[in-house]
Amino acid sequence: MADIENLWGDLSELPDMDLPKHILNAQKEYLESSLKGLVLADVKQINDSGRIKISFTVFPENNEDMAQELLSVTHGGGIYPAIVKCSVEPVGEDRAEDDESFKRVVHRILSSKEAKHTVNKFRLIAIS
Repeated sequence: MADIENLWGDLSELPDMDLPKHILNAQKEYLESSLKGLVLADVKQINDSGRIKISFTVFPENNEDMAQELLSVTHGGGIYPAIVKCSVEPVGEDRAEDDESFKRVVHRILSSKEAKHTVNKFRLIAIS
């Protein structure tokens, strides 16, 4: 067989971006580290019919049965746009067009009074 030339061109020019799952995993690590493992998080991905759903839940250490979802994100193979659903008050849905807008939406949810109340409640349960 003859040598066939590279028909892809320069693949090193492909742009990098932060995937929603990686962003949420980083937030999991920040939470667990900041609260010294008293409150844990879980990032679960479900692939269904060409769509990806990622759920971000929190729970007190040693009590995963109390897990509460703070948000979920759904996207297709194109990654963006992604639909972010807030599971704490005020419950709602946002559309993120890229990783920067996704980070803004996630920041708004995780830094909300309601999300922090949930985390603090679980922290108190863990230390009791």
